[in-house]
Amino acid sequence: MDQPKRIAIVGGGITGLALAVALERLNKESKRFEVYVFEQQQKYPDNMAHYILYKTGLKALLELGLGKRLSRIGWPIASFKSLESESGEILVDWSNEQKQESSDFDYLPSMFGVRQVDLIRLLLTSLAGREDLVHGLDLVIKEASNANMVQDGIEHDLALQDWFEKEFQDLLPQFYFGYELESYQTSAEHGMVTLFFTNGQEVDCDVLIGADGFHSKVREFVLHNRCPPQHCSSCVLQGIVRLYCPAVDAPSKLSDGTPIQQLNRDQLLRLCPDGTAQSFVGQGISFGLSNLGNGMIGWTLVAHQQKPRAFVEEILVGKARDQIHLASLTGNALGSQTFGIPRQESGGSAEDWVLPPSERSSQVSPNSQRPSAVQEPATREQETKPATVVADPNQMELTKEEIVQLGLALAMKDRTMPKEIFGIIAESDPQTVFIKDNVDLAEEPPASYITPKFHPGRVILVGDAAHAIATCAHGSVGASLGLCDAVVLGKLFGYAFSAQGTADIIQKSPTNQDLDSMLLSYIGNQFVQLRQPPASFYLSEARQAVHWKKQPEGIWKSMTKLSVGYTWTRSTFKDMQTRGGVEMDPNIVWPKLHQPQ
Repeated sequence: MDQPKRIAIVGGGITGLALAVALERLNKESKRFEVYVFEQQQKYPDNMAHYILYKTGLKALLELGLGKRLSRIGWPIASFKSLESESGEILVDWSNEQKQESSDFDYLPSMFGVRQVDLIRLLLTSLAGREDLVHGLDLVIKEASNANMVQDGIEHDLALQDWFEKEFQDLLPQFYFGYELESYQTSAEHGMVTLFFTNGQEVDCDVLIGADGFHSKVREFVLHNRCPPQHCSSCVLQGIVRLYCPAVDAPSKLSDGTPIQQLNRDQLLRLCPDGTAQSFVGQGISFGLSNLGNGMIGWTLVAHQQKPRAFVEEILVGKARDQIHLASLTGNALGSQTFGIPRQESGGSAEDWVLPPSERSSQVSPNSQRPSAVQEPATREQETKPATVVADPNQMELTKEEIVQLGLALAMKDRTMPKEIFGIIAESDPQTVFIKDNVDLAEEPPASYITPKFHPGRVILVGDAAHAIATCAHGSVGASLGLCDAVVLGKLFGYAFSAQGTADIIQKSPTNQDLDSMLLSYIGNQFVQLRQPPASFYLSEARQAVHWKKQPEGIWKSMTKLSVGYTWTRSTFKDMQTRGGVEMDPNIVWPKLHQPQ
Protein backbone atom coordinates (compact mmCIF):
# COMPACT_ATOMS: atom_id res chain seq x y z
CA MET A 1 0.00 0.00 0.00
CA ASP A 2 3.03 2.33 0.07
CA GLN A 3 2.95 2.83 -3.69
CA PRO A 4 -0.01 4.74 -5.17
CA LYS A 5 -2.45 2.49 -6.97
CA ARG A 6 -2.54 3.06 -10.73
CA ILE A 7 -6.16 3.42 -11.84
CA ALA A 8 -6.88 3.55 -15.56
CA ILE A 9 -10.27 4.97 -16.55
CA VAL A 10 -11.22 4.06 -20.11
CA GLY A 11 -13.74 6.62 -21.29
CA GLY A 12 -13.72 10.37 -20.74
CA GLY A 13 -17.47 10.91 -20.47
CA ILE A 14 -19.34 12.27 -17.47
CA THR A 15 -19.07 9.13 -15.33
CA GLY A 16 -15.37 8.59 -16.02
CA LEU A 17 -14.51 12.24 -15.35
CA ALA A 18 -16.61 12.37 -12.17
CA LEU A 19 -14.78 9.31 -10.87
CA ALA A 20 -11.44 10.92 -11.73
CA VAL A 21 -12.48 14.01 -9.73
CA ALA A 22 -13.50 11.82 -6.76
CA LEU A 23 -10.19 9.93 -6.76
CA GLU A 24 -8.15 13.11 -7.07
CA ARG A 25 -10.06 14.53 -4.11
CA LEU A 26 -8.87 11.54 -2.07
CA ASN A 27 -5.25 12.46 -2.84
CA LYS A 28 -5.53 15.66 -0.84
CA GLU A 29 -3.77 14.37 2.28
CA SER A 30 -1.60 11.70 0.68
CA LYS A 31 -1.01 10.44 -2.83
CA ARG A 32 -2.96 7.19 -2.74
CA PHE A 33 -3.97 6.94 -6.40
CA GLU A 34 -2.44 7.68 -9.76
CA VAL A 35 -5.39 8.34 -12.04
CA TYR A 36 -5.18 8.19 -15.84
CA VAL A 37 -8.03 8.75 -18.31
CA PHE A 38 -7.95 7.25 -21.81
CA GLU A 39 -10.37 8.64 -24.39
CA GLN A 40 -10.68 7.33 -27.93
CA GLN A 41 -11.66 10.72 -29.36
CA GLN A 42 -8.90 13.13 -30.34
CA LYS A 43 -10.73 15.96 -28.59
CA TYR A 44 -14.11 16.83 -27.12
CA PRO A 45 -16.68 18.21 -29.59
CA ASP A 46 -18.17 21.68 -29.23
CA ASN A 47 -21.74 20.39 -28.98
CA MET A 48 -23.23 17.32 -27.33
CA ALA A 49 -26.57 16.19 -25.90
CA HIS A 50 -28.53 17.97 -23.20
CA TYR A 51 -29.83 16.36 -20.01
CA ILE A 52 -32.39 16.56 -17.31
CA LEU A 53 -30.44 15.59 -14.22
CA TYR A 54 -32.43 14.14 -11.36
CA LYS A 55 -31.91 15.25 -7.78
CA THR A 56 -29.67 12.23 -7.18
CA GLY A 57 -27.30 13.45 -9.89
CA LEU A 58 -27.27 16.98 -8.48
CA LYS A 59 -26.46 15.64 -5.02
CA ALA A 60 -23.59 13.62 -6.47
CA LEU A 61 -22.08 16.71 -8.11
CA LEU A 62 -22.40 18.68 -4.87
CA GLU A 63 -20.73 15.84 -2.97
CA LEU A 64 -17.83 16.40 -5.35
CA GLY A 65 -17.83 20.07 -4.35
CA LEU A 66 -18.71 21.46 -7.78
CA GLY A 67 -21.59 23.72 -6.81
CA LYS A 68 -20.13 27.08 -7.83
CA ARG A 69 -20.03 26.58 -11.58
CA LEU A 70 -22.83 23.99 -11.57
CA SER A 71 -25.09 26.80 -10.34
CA ARG A 72 -24.39 28.78 -13.52
CA ILE A 73 -24.38 26.25 -16.35
CA GLY A 74 -27.93 24.92 -16.01
CA TRP A 75 -31.35 25.75 -14.66
CA PRO A 76 -33.67 24.15 -12.06
CA ILE A 77 -36.86 22.58 -13.34
CA ALA A 78 -39.61 23.25 -10.82
CA SER A 79 -42.51 22.02 -12.93
CA PHE A 80 -42.95 19.16 -15.35
CA LYS A 81 -46.02 18.27 -17.41
CA SER A 82 -46.72 15.60 -20.00
CA LEU A 83 -49.75 15.90 -22.26
CA GLU A 84 -51.48 13.65 -24.78
CA SER A 85 -51.14 15.59 -28.03
CA GLU A 86 -54.58 14.91 -29.56
CA SER A 87 -56.84 15.42 -26.56
CA GLY A 88 -54.65 17.70 -24.46
CA GLU A 89 -55.17 15.38 -21.48
CA ILE A 90 -52.55 15.93 -18.78
CA LEU A 91 -50.77 12.65 -18.15
CA VAL A 92 -48.27 13.92 -15.58
CA ASP A 93 -48.21 17.16 -13.59
CA TRP A 94 -45.41 17.55 -11.10
CA SER A 95 -44.07 20.49 -9.19
CA ASN A 96 -41.53 21.01 -6.43
CA GLU A 97 -44.38 21.69 -4.02
CA GLN A 98 -44.95 17.94 -3.86
CA LYS A 99 -41.58 17.07 -2.33
CA GLN A 100 -41.76 15.40 1.05
CA GLU A 101 -38.24 14.40 2.03
CA SER A 102 -36.15 16.13 4.67
CA SER A 103 -32.37 16.15 4.29
CA ASP A 104 -29.36 18.40 3.80
CA PHE A 105 -30.24 18.58 0.11
CA ASP A 106 -33.94 19.20 0.62
CA TYR A 107 -33.71 22.60 -1.09
CA LEU A 108 -32.48 21.11 -4.38
CA PRO A 109 -34.82 21.04 -7.37
CA SER A 110 -36.12 17.64 -8.40
CA MET A 111 -34.77 18.12 -11.93
CA PHE A 112 -32.10 20.28 -13.53
CA GLY A 113 -31.63 21.09 -17.22
CA VAL A 114 -28.04 21.28 -18.46
CA ARG A 115 -25.91 20.70 -21.57
CA GLN A 116 -23.60 17.69 -21.55
CA VAL A 117 -20.72 19.76 -22.91
CA ASP A 118 -20.95 22.14 -19.93
CA LEU A 119 -20.91 19.23 -17.47
CA ILE A 120 -17.85 17.77 -19.20
CA ARG A 121 -16.12 21.15 -19.08
CA LEU A 122 -17.04 21.59 -15.39
CA LEU A 123 -15.37 18.30 -14.49
CA LEU A 124 -12.32 19.04 -16.65
CA THR A 125 -11.91 22.44 -15.00
CA SER A 126 -11.71 20.73 -11.62
CA LEU A 127 -9.20 18.17 -12.90
CA ALA A 128 -7.12 20.99 -14.40
CA GLY A 129 -6.70 22.38 -10.87
CA ARG A 130 -8.94 25.46 -11.26
CA GLU A 131 -10.96 24.85 -8.11
CA ASP A 132 -11.36 28.61 -7.71
CA LEU A 133 -13.74 28.49 -10.64
CA VAL A 134 -15.83 25.47 -9.70
CA HIS A 135 -15.66 24.66 -5.99
CA GLY A 136 -18.78 25.13 -3.92
CA LEU A 137 -21.01 23.02 -1.68
CA ASP A 138 -24.35 24.62 -2.48
CA LEU A 139 -26.49 25.23 -5.54
CA VAL A 140 -27.11 28.97 -5.83
CA ILE A 141 -28.58 29.62 -9.27
CA LYS A 142 -27.07 32.49 -11.25
CA GLU A 143 -26.89 33.39 -14.91
CA ALA A 144 -23.69 32.28 -16.64
CA SER A 145 -20.98 34.88 -17.02
CA ASN A 146 -21.10 34.40 -20.80
CA ALA A 147 -24.79 33.70 -21.30
CA ASN A 148 -24.58 36.02 -24.32
CA MET A 149 -22.37 33.30 -25.90
CA VAL A 150 -19.67 35.85 -26.76
CA GLN A 151 -16.88 35.70 -24.16
CA ASP A 152 -14.82 32.53 -24.09
CA GLY A 153 -11.99 31.28 -21.90
CA ILE A 154 -11.77 28.90 -18.96
CA GLU A 155 -12.77 31.63 -16.50
CA HIS A 156 -16.22 31.85 -18.11
CA ASP A 157 -19.01 29.39 -17.39
CA LEU A 158 -20.34 28.06 -20.71
CA ALA A 159 -18.47 26.15 -23.40
CA LEU A 160 -18.19 28.01 -26.70
CA GLN A 161 -16.68 27.10 -30.05
CA ASP A 162 -13.27 25.39 -29.87
CA TRP A 163 -13.41 25.47 -26.07
CA PHE A 164 -11.31 22.36 -25.56
CA GLU A 165 -8.42 23.37 -27.80
CA LYS A 166 -8.32 26.90 -26.38
CA GLU A 167 -8.68 26.06 -22.70
CA PHE A 168 -7.44 22.56 -21.87
CA GLN A 169 -4.88 21.48 -24.43
CA ASP A 170 -1.94 21.67 -22.00
CA LEU A 171 -3.73 21.44 -18.62
CA LEU A 172 -4.50 17.72 -18.43
CA PRO A 173 -1.26 15.71 -18.24
CA GLN A 174 -3.13 12.65 -16.90
CA PHE A 175 -5.32 12.50 -20.02
CA TYR A 176 -4.55 10.51 -23.15
CA PHE A 177 -6.64 11.28 -26.23
CA GLY A 178 -6.79 9.10 -29.32
CA TYR A 179 -6.47 5.94 -27.18
CA GLU A 180 -9.05 3.39 -28.31
CA LEU A 181 -9.01 0.19 -26.27
CA GLU A 182 -8.39 -2.95 -28.31
CA SER A 183 -8.18 -5.48 -25.47
CA TYR A 184 -6.81 -6.03 -21.99
CA GLN A 185 -5.25 -8.87 -20.05
CA THR A 186 -5.37 -9.62 -16.33
CA SER A 187 -2.44 -11.49 -14.84
CA ALA A 188 -3.59 -14.75 -13.25
CA GLU A 189 -0.68 -14.56 -10.81
CA HIS A 190 -0.90 -11.07 -9.32
CA GLY A 191 -3.98 -9.49 -10.92
CA MET A 192 -2.24 -6.59 -12.65
CA VAL A 193 -4.07 -5.41 -15.76
CA THR A 194 -2.38 -4.63 -19.07
CA LEU A 195 -4.28 -2.48 -21.57
CA PHE A 196 -3.68 -2.74 -25.30
CA PHE A 197 -4.72 0.18 -27.50
CA THR A 198 -5.28 0.31 -31.24
CA ASN A 199 -2.45 2.86 -31.58
CA GLY A 200 0.01 0.19 -30.43
CA GLN A 201 0.48 1.51 -26.90
CA GLU A 202 0.39 -0.74 -23.82
CA VAL A 203 -0.36 0.41 -20.27
CA ASP A 204 -0.11 -1.48 -16.96
CA CYS A 205 -2.42 -0.62 -14.08
CA ASP A 206 -3.74 -1.98 -10.80
CA VAL A 207 -7.39 -1.30 -11.65
CA LEU A 208 -9.24 -0.81 -14.93
CA ILE A 209 -12.47 1.19 -14.85
CA GLY A 210 -14.69 0.67 -17.88
CA ALA A 211 -16.51 3.98 -18.40
CA ASP A 212 -16.63 3.68 -22.18
CA GLY A 213 -20.35 4.07 -22.70
CA PHE A 214 -23.12 2.25 -24.55
CA HIS A 215 -20.79 0.36 -26.89
CA SER A 216 -18.26 -0.52 -24.18
CA LYS A 217 -15.23 -2.53 -25.21
CA VAL A 218 -14.48 -3.27 -21.54
CA ARG A 219 -17.97 -4.70 -21.05
CA GLU A 220 -17.47 -6.89 -24.10
CA PHE A 221 -14.52 -8.60 -22.39
CA VAL A 222 -15.81 -8.61 -18.81
CA LEU A 223 -19.12 -10.22 -19.81
CA HIS A 224 -17.72 -12.27 -22.72
CA ASN A 225 -19.92 -10.33 -25.15
CA ARG A 226 -23.10 -11.68 -23.54
CA CYS A 227 -24.61 -8.21 -23.12
CA PRO A 228 -24.23 -6.21 -26.34
CA PRO A 229 -26.36 -3.06 -26.69
CA GLN A 230 -29.83 -3.79 -28.04
CA HIS A 231 -31.93 -1.61 -30.32
CA CYS A 232 -35.16 -0.36 -28.72
CA SER A 233 -37.03 0.04 -32.03
CA SER A 234 -36.78 3.81 -31.89
CA CYS A 235 -34.42 6.66 -32.67
CA VAL A 236 -33.67 9.89 -30.83
CA LEU A 237 -33.15 13.38 -32.26
CA GLN A 238 -32.05 16.33 -30.15
CA GLY A 239 -31.32 20.00 -30.64
CA ILE A 240 -31.19 23.38 -28.89
CA VAL A 241 -32.93 26.66 -29.75
CA ARG A 242 -31.10 29.83 -28.67
CA LEU A 243 -33.52 32.57 -27.58
CA TYR A 244 -31.13 35.41 -28.37
CA CYS A 245 -29.51 34.01 -31.49
CA PRO A 246 -32.02 32.70 -34.05
CA ALA A 247 -30.81 30.25 -36.65
CA VAL A 248 -29.79 31.60 -40.04
CA ASP A 249 -31.53 30.23 -43.17
CA ALA A 250 -33.97 28.13 -41.11
CA PRO A 251 -36.49 26.09 -43.16
CA SER A 252 -39.65 28.10 -43.81
CA LYS A 253 -41.89 25.32 -45.18
CA LEU A 254 -42.59 21.67 -44.58
CA SER A 255 -42.19 19.16 -47.39
CA ASP A 256 -45.90 19.45 -48.23
CA GLY A 257 -45.66 23.22 -48.60
CA THR A 258 -47.17 24.09 -45.21
CA PRO A 259 -45.53 27.26 -43.84
CA ILE A 260 -43.55 26.82 -40.61
CA GLN A 261 -44.53 29.28 -37.92
CA GLN A 262 -41.51 31.37 -36.96
CA LEU A 263 -41.26 31.77 -33.19
CA ASN A 264 -39.84 34.78 -31.43
CA ARG A 265 -38.33 34.79 -27.95
CA ASP A 266 -41.61 35.56 -26.16
CA GLN A 267 -43.47 32.79 -27.98
CA LEU A 268 -40.76 30.27 -27.11
CA LEU A 269 -40.85 31.25 -23.45
CA ARG A 270 -44.63 30.99 -23.34
CA LEU A 271 -44.34 27.45 -24.64
CA CYS A 272 -41.50 26.49 -22.26
CA PRO A 273 -41.03 29.11 -19.51
CA ASP A 274 -38.01 29.28 -17.23
CA GLY A 275 -38.03 26.46 -14.70
CA THR A 276 -40.24 24.13 -16.71
CA ALA A 277 -40.14 21.01 -18.84
CA GLN A 278 -42.93 19.31 -20.74
CA SER A 279 -43.60 16.60 -23.27
CA PHE A 280 -46.27 15.83 -25.85
CA VAL A 281 -47.19 12.23 -26.54
CA GLY A 282 -48.51 11.38 -29.99
CA GLN A 283 -48.89 8.41 -32.29
CA GLY A 284 -45.48 7.10 -33.28
CA ILE A 285 -43.55 10.01 -31.79
CA SER A 286 -43.08 11.90 -28.54
CA PHE A 287 -41.57 15.35 -28.19
CA GLY A 288 -40.02 16.90 -25.11
CA LEU A 289 -38.96 20.46 -24.23
CA SER A 290 -36.64 21.53 -21.40
CA ASN A 291 -35.70 25.06 -20.43
CA LEU A 292 -31.93 24.87 -19.90
CA GLY A 293 -31.53 28.46 -18.73
CA ASN A 294 -29.03 30.95 -20.15
CA GLY A 295 -31.27 31.58 -23.15
CA MET A 296 -31.49 27.96 -24.34
CA ILE A 297 -34.39 25.54 -24.79
CA GLY A 298 -33.56 21.91 -25.55
CA TRP A 299 -35.83 19.56 -27.45
CA THR A 300 -35.89 15.77 -27.86
CA LEU A 301 -37.89 13.81 -30.41
CA VAL A 302 -38.27 10.04 -30.04
CA ALA A 303 -39.72 8.21 -33.05
CA HIS A 304 -40.65 4.60 -33.79
CA GLN A 305 -37.98 2.95 -35.97
CA GLN A 306 -38.11 -0.79 -36.64
CA LYS A 307 -34.40 -1.35 -37.30
CA PRO A 308 -31.17 0.54 -36.52
CA ARG A 309 -30.32 3.50 -38.74
CA ALA A 310 -33.49 2.99 -40.81
CA PHE A 311 -34.26 6.70 -41.27
CA VAL A 312 -30.65 7.70 -41.76
CA GLU A 313 -30.07 4.88 -44.22
CA GLU A 314 -33.11 5.80 -46.28
CA ILE A 315 -31.81 9.33 -46.79
CA LEU A 316 -28.22 8.26 -47.42
CA VAL A 317 -29.16 5.63 -50.00
CA GLY A 318 -31.19 8.21 -51.86
CA LYS A 319 -28.33 10.70 -51.66
CA ALA A 320 -25.84 8.12 -52.93
CA ARG A 321 -28.08 7.39 -55.91
CA ASP A 322 -28.40 11.10 -56.64
CA GLN A 323 -24.65 11.53 -56.51
CA ILE A 324 -23.97 8.64 -58.84
CA HIS A 325 -26.71 9.65 -61.24
CA LEU A 326 -25.26 13.16 -61.48
CA ALA A 327 -21.75 11.76 -61.89
CA SER A 328 -22.90 9.55 -64.75
CA LEU A 329 -24.61 12.47 -66.48
CA THR A 330 -21.63 14.77 -66.21
CA GLY A 331 -19.04 12.09 -66.90
CA ASN A 332 -17.20 12.91 -63.66
CA ALA A 333 -16.04 10.42 -61.10
CA LEU A 334 -17.72 10.71 -57.74
CA GLY A 335 -15.79 12.87 -55.33
CA SER A 336 -16.50 13.91 -51.77
CA GLN A 337 -18.94 16.70 -52.62
CA THR A 338 -22.60 16.23 -51.74
CA PHE A 339 -24.99 16.59 -54.68
CA GLY A 340 -28.74 16.82 -54.96
CA ILE A 341 -31.53 16.66 -52.41
CA PRO A 342 -32.25 13.53 -50.34
CA ARG A 343 -35.04 11.57 -51.98
CA GLN A 344 -37.61 10.54 -49.40
CA GLU A 345 -39.03 7.83 -51.64
CA SER A 346 -35.76 5.88 -51.78
CA GLY A 347 -36.00 2.28 -50.68
CA GLY A 348 -33.63 -0.60 -50.14
CA SER A 349 -30.71 -0.68 -47.77
CA ALA A 350 -27.11 0.39 -47.80
CA GLU A 351 -25.99 -3.23 -47.66
CA ASP A 352 -27.91 -4.61 -50.63
CA TRP A 353 -27.94 -1.66 -53.01
CA VAL A 354 -25.72 -2.20 -56.09
CA LEU A 355 -24.95 0.32 -58.81
CA PRO A 356 -26.43 -0.78 -62.16
CA PRO A 357 -23.85 -1.13 -64.96
CA SER A 358 -25.67 1.49 -67.05
CA GLU A 359 -25.01 4.15 -64.42
CA ARG A 360 -21.30 3.58 -64.12
CA SER A 361 -19.01 6.44 -65.06
CA SER A 362 -16.99 6.22 -68.26
CA GLN A 363 -14.16 8.13 -66.63
CA VAL A 364 -11.29 6.82 -64.57
CA SER A 365 -11.50 7.80 -60.91
CA PRO A 366 -8.32 9.60 -59.84
CA ASN A 367 -8.56 7.87 -56.47
CA SER A 368 -9.03 4.34 -57.81
CA GLN A 369 -6.26 1.93 -56.84
CA ARG A 370 -5.52 -1.71 -57.46
CA PRO A 371 -5.86 -3.83 -54.31
CA SER A 372 -2.19 -4.74 -54.19
CA ALA A 373 0.58 -3.94 -51.76
CA VAL A 374 2.73 -2.36 -54.49
CA GLN A 375 1.24 -0.04 -57.12
CA GLU A 376 2.45 -0.81 -60.63
CA PRO A 377 2.61 1.87 -63.34
CA ALA A 378 -0.66 1.98 -65.29
CA THR A 379 -0.56 1.01 -68.97
CA ARG A 380 -2.37 3.01 -71.66
CA GLU A 381 -4.97 0.25 -71.82
CA GLN A 382 -5.55 0.44 -68.09
CA GLU A 383 -5.82 4.23 -68.21
CA THR A 384 -8.72 4.11 -70.66
CA LYS A 385 -10.59 1.28 -68.98
CA PRO A 386 -13.92 2.48 -67.49
CA ALA A 387 -13.97 2.55 -63.68
CA THR A 388 -16.85 1.79 -61.36
CA VAL A 389 -18.06 4.70 -59.28
CA VAL A 390 -18.66 3.61 -55.70
CA ALA A 391 -20.91 5.54 -53.29
CA ASP A 392 -21.17 3.66 -50.02
CA PRO A 393 -23.94 5.02 -47.76
CA ASN A 394 -22.31 3.23 -44.82
CA GLN A 395 -19.40 5.65 -45.10
CA MET A 396 -21.68 8.71 -45.24
CA GLU A 397 -23.43 10.66 -42.49
CA LEU A 398 -26.27 13.13 -42.47
CA THR A 399 -25.46 16.82 -42.50
CA LYS A 400 -26.85 18.96 -39.69
CA GLU A 401 -29.34 20.49 -42.11
CA GLU A 402 -30.52 17.01 -43.14
CA ILE A 403 -31.08 16.06 -39.49
CA VAL A 404 -33.28 19.15 -39.08
CA GLN A 405 -35.25 18.18 -42.20
CA LEU A 406 -35.62 14.62 -40.87
CA GLY A 407 -36.90 15.96 -37.55
CA LEU A 408 -39.53 18.00 -39.38
CA ALA A 409 -40.54 14.97 -41.47
CA LEU A 410 -40.89 12.76 -38.39
CA ALA A 411 -42.92 15.40 -36.54
CA MET A 412 -45.32 15.46 -39.51
CA LYS A 413 -46.24 11.83 -38.83
CA ASP A 414 -48.66 13.04 -36.15
CA ARG A 415 -50.28 16.35 -37.01
CA THR A 416 -51.99 16.47 -33.62
CA MET A 417 -48.67 17.68 -32.20
CA PRO A 418 -48.58 21.41 -31.39
CA LYS A 419 -47.68 23.32 -34.55
CA GLU A 420 -45.03 25.23 -32.59
CA ILE A 421 -42.75 22.20 -32.51
CA PHE A 422 -42.06 22.62 -36.22
CA GLY A 423 -40.77 26.12 -35.56
CA ILE A 424 -38.65 24.85 -32.67
CA ILE A 425 -37.01 22.16 -34.81
CA ALA A 426 -36.54 24.52 -37.76
CA GLU A 427 -34.97 27.29 -35.67
CA SER A 428 -32.53 25.02 -33.84
CA ASP A 429 -28.86 25.92 -33.84
CA PRO A 430 -27.69 23.49 -36.57
CA GLN A 431 -24.51 22.70 -34.66
CA THR A 432 -26.52 21.28 -31.73
CA VAL A 433 -28.68 18.75 -33.57
CA PHE A 434 -27.90 15.04 -33.77
CA ILE A 435 -29.59 11.68 -34.29
CA LYS A 436 -28.87 8.32 -32.69
CA ASP A 437 -30.45 4.90 -32.36
CA ASN A 438 -32.15 4.24 -29.04
CA VAL A 439 -30.31 1.34 -27.36
CA ASP A 440 -30.08 -0.23 -23.91
CA LEU A 441 -29.01 -3.40 -22.07
CA ALA A 442 -32.44 -4.50 -20.92
CA GLU A 443 -32.84 -7.84 -22.69
CA GLU A 444 -30.18 -9.36 -20.46
CA PRO A 445 -29.13 -6.86 -17.78
CA PRO A 446 -25.60 -7.52 -16.51
CA ALA A 447 -25.73 -9.58 -13.33
CA SER A 448 -22.38 -8.16 -12.27
CA TYR A 449 -20.12 -5.23 -13.12
CA ILE A 450 -16.93 -7.13 -12.25
CA THR A 451 -15.40 -10.57 -12.85
CA PRO A 452 -16.55 -12.09 -9.53
CA LYS A 453 -14.46 -15.28 -9.75
CA PHE A 454 -11.27 -13.92 -11.27
CA HIS A 455 -9.50 -11.14 -9.39
CA PRO A 456 -12.74 -9.31 -8.52
CA GLY A 457 -12.35 -5.55 -8.36
CA ARG A 458 -9.48 -5.40 -10.84
CA VAL A 459 -11.91 -4.48 -13.64
CA ILE A 460 -15.12 -2.56 -12.87
CA LEU A 461 -17.87 -1.31 -15.19
CA VAL A 462 -19.57 2.02 -14.45
CA GLY A 463 -22.13 4.31 -16.07
CA ASP A 464 -23.56 3.36 -19.45
CA ALA A 465 -20.95 0.62 -19.78
CA ALA A 466 -22.66 -1.09 -16.84
CA HIS A 467 -26.31 -0.11 -17.28
CA ALA A 468 -27.09 1.64 -20.58
CA ILE A 469 -30.69 2.86 -20.35
CA ALA A 470 -33.04 3.86 -23.17
CA THR A 471 -33.86 7.50 -23.84
CA CYS A 472 -37.34 9.01 -23.71
CA ALA A 473 -38.60 12.46 -24.63
CA HIS A 474 -36.78 13.90 -21.63
CA GLY A 475 -33.60 11.90 -21.89
CA SER A 476 -33.00 9.16 -19.37
CA VAL A 477 -31.80 8.67 -15.84
CA GLY A 478 -28.50 7.36 -17.20
CA ALA A 479 -26.46 10.51 -16.49
CA SER A 480 -27.67 10.72 -12.89
CA LEU A 481 -26.99 7.01 -12.33
CA GLY A 482 -23.49 7.40 -13.73
CA LEU A 483 -22.68 10.35 -11.45
CA CYS A 484 -23.89 8.36 -8.45
CA ASP A 485 -21.74 5.40 -9.59
CA ALA A 486 -18.71 7.69 -9.49
CA VAL A 487 -19.42 8.96 -5.98
CA VAL A 488 -20.14 5.47 -4.59
CA LEU A 489 -16.99 4.00 -6.14
CA GLY A 490 -14.88 6.96 -5.02
CA LYS A 491 -16.04 6.52 -1.43
CA LEU A 492 -15.35 2.79 -1.56
CA PHE A 493 -11.79 3.40 -2.77
CA GLY A 494 -11.24 6.09 -0.16
CA TYR A 495 -12.49 3.91 2.68
CA ALA A 496 -10.74 0.70 1.62
CA PHE A 497 -7.35 2.40 1.29
CA SER A 498 -7.63 4.31 4.57
CA ALA A 499 -6.05 2.99 7.78
CA GLN A 500 -9.40 2.33 9.45
CA GLY A 501 -10.99 0.82 6.35
CA THR A 502 -8.06 -1.48 5.67
CA ALA A 503 -8.13 -2.72 9.25
CA ASP A 504 -11.88 -3.37 9.09
CA ILE A 505 -11.63 -5.26 5.79
CA ILE A 506 -8.70 -7.39 6.98
CA GLN A 507 -10.71 -8.40 10.03
CA LYS A 508 -13.67 -9.54 7.92
CA SER A 509 -11.88 -11.07 4.93
CA PRO A 510 -10.19 -14.43 4.26
CA THR A 511 -6.52 -14.54 5.15
CA ASN A 512 -5.37 -16.39 2.01
CA GLN A 513 -5.46 -13.23 -0.14
CA ASP A 514 -2.75 -10.64 -0.54
CA LEU A 515 -3.70 -7.22 0.77
CA ASP A 516 -4.33 -5.52 -2.57
CA SER A 517 -6.54 -8.36 -3.78
CA MET A 518 -8.45 -8.30 -0.51
CA LEU A 519 -9.14 -4.56 -0.68
CA LEU A 520 -10.03 -4.53 -4.37
CA SER A 521 -12.29 -7.53 -3.97
CA TYR A 522 -14.14 -5.66 -1.23
CA ILE A 523 -14.50 -2.57 -3.45
CA GLY A 524 -15.76 -4.52 -6.45
CA ASN A 525 -18.26 -6.67 -4.59
CA GLN A 526 -19.62 -3.76 -2.55
CA PHE A 527 -20.04 -1.66 -5.68
CA VAL A 528 -22.06 -4.37 -7.41
CA GLN A 529 -24.25 -4.90 -4.34
CA LEU A 530 -24.98 -1.18 -4.06
CA ARG A 531 -25.46 -0.28 -7.72
CA GLN A 532 -26.65 -3.31 -9.67
CA PRO A 533 -30.16 -3.70 -8.12
CA PRO A 534 -31.44 -0.13 -8.71
CA ALA A 535 -29.85 0.07 -12.17
CA SER A 536 -31.39 -3.24 -13.24
CA PHE A 537 -34.78 -2.04 -12.02
CA TYR A 538 -34.48 1.04 -14.22
CA LEU A 539 -33.39 -1.10 -17.18
CA SER A 540 -36.40 -3.36 -16.83
CA GLU A 541 -38.87 -0.48 -16.53
CA ALA A 542 -37.33 1.42 -19.41
CA ARG A 543 -37.44 -1.55 -21.77
CA GLN A 544 -41.09 -2.20 -20.95
CA ALA A 545 -41.78 1.46 -21.63
CA VAL A 546 -39.98 1.67 -24.96
CA HIS A 547 -40.91 -1.75 -26.34
CA TRP A 548 -42.29 -1.13 -29.81
CA LYS A 549 -44.79 -3.61 -31.23
CA LYS A 550 -44.66 -4.26 -34.97
CA GLN A 551 -48.43 -3.93 -35.39
CA PRO A 552 -49.64 -0.35 -35.99
CA GLU A 553 -52.28 -0.65 -33.29
CA GLY A 554 -49.53 -1.28 -30.73
CA ILE A 555 -47.62 1.90 -31.48
CA TRP A 556 -49.89 4.27 -29.61
CA LYS A 557 -49.72 2.45 -26.31
CA SER A 558 -45.98 1.95 -26.64
CA MET A 559 -45.44 5.64 -27.40
CA THR A 560 -47.39 6.68 -24.33
CA LYS A 561 -45.23 4.43 -22.21
CA LEU A 562 -42.11 5.67 -23.97
CA SER A 563 -42.64 9.25 -22.97
CA VAL A 564 -44.04 8.97 -19.47
CA GLY A 565 -43.64 5.40 -18.33
CA TYR A 566 -40.62 4.30 -16.45
CA THR A 567 -39.54 7.30 -14.43
CA TRP A 568 -42.72 9.31 -14.19
CA THR A 569 -46.15 7.70 -14.10
CA ARG A 570 -44.99 4.43 -12.56
CA SER A 571 -42.97 6.11 -9.84
CA THR A 572 -44.14 8.31 -7.04
CA PHE A 573 -42.70 11.81 -7.01
CA LYS A 574 -40.47 10.93 -4.08
CA ASP A 575 -39.18 7.79 -5.80
CA MET A 576 -38.15 9.86 -8.79
CA GLN A 577 -36.01 12.07 -6.57
CA THR A 578 -34.29 9.33 -4.61
CA ARG A 579 -34.06 6.08 -6.59
CA GLY A 580 -30.59 5.14 -7.75
CA GLY A 581 -28.93 7.67 -5.46
CA VAL A 582 -25.87 7.31 -3.26
CA GLU A 583 -26.88 5.03 -0.38
CA MET A 584 -24.00 3.79 1.78
CA ASP A 585 -23.78 1.86 5.06
CA PRO A 586 -24.60 4.46 7.77
CA ASN A 587 -22.40 2.63 10.28
CA ILE A 588 -19.23 3.43 8.32
CA VAL A 589 -17.54 6.83 8.29
CA TRP A 590 -17.11 7.42 4.58
CA PRO A 591 -14.52 9.86 3.21
CA LYS A 592 -15.56 13.31 2.05
CA LEU A 593 -15.09 13.96 -1.66
CA HIS A 594 -15.69 17.70 -1.75
CA GLN A 595 -12.32 18.85 -0.40
CA PRO A 596 -10.28 20.49 -3.18
CA GLN A 597 -6.56 19.77 -3.35
